[in-house]
Amino acid sequence: MDDALNSDVTIFAPVDSAFSKAGVSAASLSPAAANEVALYHMLQGSRVVPTGFKNNEKLRTLLKGHTITSWVNDRCAKGGEGGGRHARAPA
Repeated sequence: MDDALNSDVTIFAPVDSAFSKAGVSAASLSPAAANEVALYHMLQGSRVVPTGFKNNEKLRTLLKGHTITSWVNDRCAKGGEGGGRHARAPA
């Protein structure tokens, strides 16, 4: 993750309810699992929310091999894979 933090990234910060829906607590994650969660919620480069995203755009996360799909309206952009997992970035 150090490499990611040395460059521009866009972060979709997961909310507590997302962890609850997944049946885990953020505080109980191992360091390795916390790292994976963080990388899953990061995109390379900076984007302005919501204008920097297209609706239904496949976005490659910094967690190798994983993508999220964006949902955009005039107030926010969200990314996720379904199952209730998403992140909200307010405008």
